[in-house]
Amino acid sequence: MVSVFYGHWRTDHINRKLLPNHQWQGIKDLLPGQKGNPGQTGRDSRLLIETVWWIAPTGSPWPDLLPAFGNWHRVYRRYSG
Repeated sequence: MVSVFYGHWRTDHINRKLLPNHQWQGIKDLLPGQKGNPGQTGRDSRLLIETVWWIAPTGSPWPDLLPAFGNWHRVYRRYSG
């Protein structure tokens, strides 16, 4: 869920229920990140999953990705990579 307040996107209100903690704990070790950069890409795996869960059902084009999910092009490259 995304909160909007007076037309401004609030980055502090991404609802973590997109991927509940107990489900994240069950899959986080399966997503270690890229071999050459496991720390950076692995750290953002939960956000990547939540981003895909947001964009897929909305049918939004990648450039319309909400800023709280990160740079749309970088996210898309990781998703499609």
